[in-house]
Amino acid sequence: MTKFLSVFYNYSEGRLRAAWRLLIGIFLALLVLGFLNELALFILTLLLLMTAQIPFSALGKTQELTQAINAAFAKLPLLAGFRALIILVLVGLAFVLLARWIDRRSWRDYGFHFSSTWWRELGIAIFVGMVLVGVVFGIEYLFGWASVSGFFRNDQPKLSFWQLLVDGFLGFVLVGVREELFFRGYLIKNLAEGLNFPRLSSKTALLISYLLISIVFGFLHAFNQNATLVSSLNLVLAGLFLGLGYVLTSDLAIPIGLHIGWNFAQGYIFGFPVSGANQPLALIATQQTGPTVWTGGAFGPEGGLMGVFAFLLGLLLVYVWVRLTRPQASIKADLALYSPLSHGNRKSRG
Repeated sequence: MTKFLSVFYNYSEGRLRAAWRLLIGIFLALLVLGFLNELALFILTLLLLMTAQIPFSALGKTQELTQAINAAFAKLPLLAGFRALIILVLVGLAFVLLARWIDRRSWRDYGFHFSSTWWRELGIAIFVGMVLVGVVFGIEYLFGWASVSGFFRNDQPKLSFWQLLVDGFLGFVLVGVREELFFRGYLIKNLAEGLNFPRLSSKTALLISYLLISIVFGFLHAFNQNATLVSSLNLVLAGLFLGLGYVLTSDLAIPIGLHIGWNFAQGYIFGFPVSGANQPLALIATQQTGPTVWTGGAFGPEGGLMGVFAFLLGLLLVYVWVRLTRPQASIKADLALYSPLSHGNRKSRG
């Protein structure tokens, strides 16, 4: 019986084997995280009821309640951003529970070893992500592939431009944290531990995991609006760009910062589509008119050669940055080693 159960359970580590942990994580991402979005709206609705922003008479009347919620979002600044923060807290709690009961590790091991360095790198990475998109815009503008049709474009004039801008930034903070926590912090780490066989070095296991999860990351975007095979391949490179900081530092500050800065600058500063989706406003209203092979067309820069150029430049910048700030920096092979929750920093093969 023990031999049969060992297919599912690693007795030496006292937890499920990597394959089952990965399946549980994917299941949670597909189902539970969607539920958290609705839970956040429910919490927000309760708060609106308690503050008399929504009348209690609307309860039990679906259409009236929906209209009241929409009216509150239109009336109150930053409500959408507040909802994003509630979702972010719920996602964090979900992964704390996942770390404790399934992974049997500290949630900090997903890449949240907070320190002044962590927060500094997060801020710098946000800036670098924005600069990379700025480089793309500058090159397209110089070559005549992009033109500026105006400034402070707002496709939802009933709402304040600045409200939408802050809401959008908080929304991209949520996307950056959620996706980097799942793809890099959870999937790369668990897969690397599962691949860490006696005949395969920890470093090799981590690099294989890094590559495979980047491929998954890229091709999951194939379901996005305006996606093509080229855009999916480009986003595999984006996965490598975003994940490099994690495998070099074992922290998510750089990946999260780059993800936030890149997305926010694409959509809300320069008005490009973000992974195929148009955004409701932009500081600079950009019109792309150049060859799709370069600009990415309706998918945005990520679907063209300009995106490839930016991702390669980003990979170089991240590598140089980490080497300059950490003279002994190298691939963090320890990411493929399991740190038991109850035994501090002791390492064992996974």
